[in-house]
Formats: sequence, structure tokens, C-alpha cells
Amino acid sequence: MSGKVFKISIVIFNFFLFLISESNTNIIYDNPRFTLSENRKLNKESRLDINSVAKGEILAAGLSSSYVDKILEYREITGGFSELIELKRISGIGDKNYKKIADYFLIESKPKKERLAVNRGDEKTLKYFGLSKKMIKNLLKNREKGVYISNNIDLKDILNSEKLYVDLRDRVDYGL
Repeated sequence: MSGKVFKISIVIFNFFLFLISESNTNIIYDNPRFTLSENRKLNKESRLDINSVAKGEILAAGLSSSYVDKILEYREITGGFSELIELKRISGIGDKNYKKIADYFLIESKPKKERLAVNRGDEKTLKYFGLSKKMIKNLLKNREKGVYISNNIDLKDILNSEKLYVDLRDRVDYGL
């Protein structure tokens, strides 16, 4: 009987050692999708250039693969990020997640600025380029009627945003 008690005591002792060692790590679990190190959040020098970083580097930093894939898709479609706030254009990245994800990145290199095929782009592409839901709805409704954007004047009317218009006016492809 004492052999069994001894084995159980060893198991319990090892379990408590494990718990103690795990409680001293610097890892925080704010959200199951994120594993953020306190050192990573505070160390601005270790941030990654969002316009040039490779997938493996982002994954190694601890960001979940679903967000990494979406960020890389955005970068491929639009040509990159001019501002980190553009992360909010990505599905699943709202205010709360944006604050956590933005801690991983900075912008060192300029984006390549892809062209927007305004008359062919799907909803996701239009959103990635900064169009609001209302703008996208109007654009798609016009497409259904056979009305397409053919010049910058039409574009400015649909966008109803001077800032967005200035950003897009030289990057729009009006072809069907």
C-alpha cells in the first residue's frame, strides 16, 4: 500500500512543480486567437514591417494563421498598407483585435499600390480599397442597372469622400 501512496505523492508533486513553472512565464492569453508576449508588446524595435514581412515571421511572432492569411491577402490585393488603421478593413479585425494586432507591426516600406478595377472588383476588394458598405452597395446597384464608372468625376460622385477620392483617383482601372 505504501508503494501506491508514494507513486501518487510523486505525481502530485510533479504536477505542482509544473503549475509553478508555468505561472512564471511572460505569456498572456487575452484571447484564444492571440498569444502575446509582454516583451513583444513593449519592444517597438521588434515590430515587423507589414508591407514586406514573410508569413513565417508573422507566425513565429505569435499571430494566428487565420489573421496572417487575411493580412497577406489584403497586401496582395491592394499592394500594401499606407497606415496600420487599414487593418480594420479586414474581416474579423475590429477595434479590440486591431489594438492587439497593430502591436506586431510598423510601416517602413511604402506599399506598391495596386490598381482598383472599380467596375469588376468584388465586395471584399472594394472594402479593402476603403469603400464603405454604402458606397459598395451603390456601386453594385449601379452595375446591376448597367451603369458603370467611366471617369474620375463618376468615381468622385460614388465615393462621396474627398480623402478616399484623392487616394484612389490615380489608381483606378475603369475597364469592364
